[in-house]
Order: sequence, then structure tokens, then C-alpha cells
Amino acid sequence: EPTVFADLSVRGNLEAGALSPAAQHGGPRKASHRFGAQRALDVSAAVDSALRHWNLEDLQERNAGVLSGGERRRVEVARALLARPRVLLLDEPFAGLDPEGRAALKVGLSGVPSDVSLLVTDHSHEDVLCLCDRALLLVDGRVVFDGPSSEVMTTSSLYRRPAAT
Repeated sequence: EPTVFADLSVRGNLEAGALSPAAQHGGPRKASHRFGAQRALDVSAAVDSALRHWNLEDLQERNAGVLSGGERRRVEVARALLARPRVLLLDEPFAGLDPEGRAALKVGLSGVPSDVSLLVTDHSHEDVLCLCDRALLLVDGRVVFDGPSSEVMTTSSLYRRPAAT
């Protein structure tokens, strides 16, 4: 289910993230307290930066309720990051996206600040491993790999589910 504010513009959605209590009042990454005109300038600058990073500048005045799946997903992630989290959990972020949407999301996620830990669950290792330094793989609820993402494919035989008998 989409989590954009459908009645707000793309810019309005991002402003909501930048103005959230977590982003404005200490939040997980201790944003400094700002008041009045300076705070408005900081929010505007943060939103402008997010629009550029996520390639949403041309869509900023569009109502978020009419965006494509890939556009909407980029707005969702950009808004979440504007709340200044230490950890961002994405549950199957590539699900339902066309190849163009997947590529755009990968580009955006590859630029997540290094002080944000990205935790991604997905069935498609092709989409996820290029984003991660470390990977943990589960098969039937058991850890079958925990290590550098660059080593995942070299031991792929460990990840096969035993044949049903």
C-alpha cells in the first residue's frame, strides 16, 4: 500500500518529512534546533537537495496521488530520509516496479548517506546486493550466509532449498 500523502504535491510530501518531529527536534541524528526564517530556509534547502538527488525536480508540483509506482517509491524513501533516521528499513522496495523504476530507485539508494544504515529485505538479490556492504541470507528462516555482499554469489550453492521428497 502506498504511503505517500496522495493529496499533497511531491514537494509537500518531502516537506512533511523534513518538518517531522524527528527531523526538527533532535531526532535520531540530533538535528540542531532551528527557528523562524532560518528553519524555513533549511527545510527548503533540504527538500531541494532531495528533489535533485531522487530526480524528482520535474515532478515537485505534481499531486503525489497520480505518480507512477517508481516515482511514488522514490518520494516515499526521500521523505523517510528527510526525517534523519539512523536506520532505514525497506521491505521489498523493488516489488512491483518496472525496470526503469528499479534502476531509478537503485541510483537513489546508492547515494544514501554513510551515517544511515540501510536494511533491505527482498527476494531479488540482483537489486539489493549492489547497495550493500554486508549481506545476511535466510532460507526457511535459517541464516545460510552472513558476510560481505561481494562473497554472496561465490557460495550460492548454500542457498538452495533441498528438493522436496
